[in-house]
Amino acid sequence: MERIPQGKPLSSLSSVDPLSWGVAADSLKGGHLDEVKHMVSEYRRPLVKFGGETLTIAQVAAVAKSELGVKVELSEGARAGVNASSDWVLEGLHNGVDSYGITTGFGANSRLRTKDGAALQKLLIRYSGIRFEILEAITKLLNHNVTPCLPLPGSVTAFGDIIPLSYIVGLLIGGPNSKAIGPNGEPLDAQEAFRVADIDSKFFELQPKERLALVNGTAVGSTMAAMVLFEANILVVLLPEFIDHLIHKLKHHLGQIEAAAIMGHIPEGSTIFTMAKRIHEIDPLQKPKQDNYALRSAPQWLGPQIEVIRFLQYLANPVTTHVQSIEQHNQDVNSLGLISALKTAEVIDLLKLMLTTFLVALCQAIDLRHLDDNLKDIVKNIVGQIAKKTLTTGTNGKLRPLRFYEKDLLQAVDRVYIFTYIDDPSSATYPLMQNLRQVLVEHAMIEGEMEKNPSTSIFQNIASFEDELKVVLPKKVENVRARVENGNAAISNKIKDCRSYPLYKFVTGPLGTGLLTGQKVTSPGEEFDKVFNAMCQGKIIDPIMESLKELNSAPIPIC
Repeated sequence: MERIPQGKPLSSLSSVDPLSWGVAADSLKGGHLDEVKHMVSEYRRPLVKFGGETLTIAQVAAVAKSELGVKVELSEGARAGVNASSDWVLEGLHNGVDSYGITTGFGANSRLRTKDGAALQKLLIRYSGIRFEILEAITKLLNHNVTPCLPLPGSVTAFGDIIPLSYIVGLLIGGPNSKAIGPNGEPLDAQEAFRVADIDSKFFELQPKERLALVNGTAVGSTMAAMVLFEANILVVLLPEFIDHLIHKLKHHLGQIEAAAIMGHIPEGSTIFTMAKRIHEIDPLQKPKQDNYALRSAPQWLGPQIEVIRFLQYLANPVTTHVQSIEQHNQDVNSLGLISALKTAEVIDLLKLMLTTFLVALCQAIDLRHLDDNLKDIVKNIVGQIAKKTLTTGTNGKLRPLRFYEKDLLQAVDRVYIFTYIDDPSSATYPLMQNLRQVLVEHAMIEGEMEKNPSTSIFQNIASFEDELKVVLPKKVENVRARVENGNAAISNKIKDCRSYPLYKFVTGPLGTGLLTGQKVTSPGEEFDKVFNAMCQGKIIDPIMESLKELNSAPIPIC
């Protein structure tokens, strides 16, 4: 992405760096996240100035997103040059000078001549010699959110995006079949479009070469390319998910290092990871021997994509495998740029769908973990209370010696996955009751002679312990489940302590997605649709930037 120092005209830079190598080199400084932050800052600016000098990917994407309300402004400094160009074309025509695209055809037909220049304008396309008033009219259409209806297919981006751009020209000249979309999505004809856009002039009667100026350009393909590149740069930041600093430092691949840095930054210090580490220390068997292959190899395949995507902003191959010459072989190649941009847009949509599914699934997992924490907490509390009531107190109310089994019982609860028993927590065939019984039996076997005394026997109290659990535990579990669903959980969601909380809030907050349960009629597809639409509107940008606001451009020292 080309970065131009603020306040400096292109002419002053050209005298020092005529080939713009310095500008290109500056744009590659820093990491990919730095570039994304710079793009987002440009994307958020409320005004884009058109002066014919610089226009960045982020600025094009911002203007294309109508919901942002970005305004465009023409540089008054360019007015004189534009008018001089238009006057020069008219002067040459009046003096009988042969002009390409005016008194001739174009391409292989440029040798043909005509005496009816006005009629030829209805067929010819080329750039130059346009009036400033037409540019002002287009600016008003943009600022009033009036969008001409045009087909995206229909161009190979050879001479230009002729067919799509001709629909814009049709609106400017008041074509009877021209249509536009208004600020609220309402259909407009050409006259209504001019009225809504506050264009005072009548429909334009195009002068020589103005049709060429309007239609023979690659604005459609270039805009599509800018939009998909902007979204690709944003979305690629969201993909990383696994780290090992030493491995990536030793390999010295900058994209891989940055991907791993993002992966390590987001979960660092979170309560969820801290608790997992504590559980693995208590019971190493609960820790996987190694992480899933797709997870642990993520930095290796994401890194090259991060590096390549930056260079694709300058260089891109044709959509075809081999060069395609145009039909009359009078130009080098057909780039098929618009087709390439449209296909890339399809890939971006697929990536959004994948990320949507991924985010919703992660948020479901986080909500299930929250429910898990609350259910396990109540199970441990009830087990502890009933153990004290039935196992540690004798018939005379005194504490029984060596009957403090609460710690071992609670550890047994921790070792059992809650989904294996929570549908019927007091079932004798489920792991919870079996593990609790095993703890008590093991303690009874250790005690030996004390088991012969009814006042100190554990075996004789196991039945009362289990009977009490069967009465109390199911009711308490259902109460906790209801409280969590109603938003009154005793234990807060641990995701609030994580750096990724803005992304969780993006999915579950204003969008209204929630935990999917069998009692609800909401389908996963409905939740995906909410998140996908919000992502298409650019609402995910702020949550991503908020999650990474503390990450600098060099989070891992390079060996």
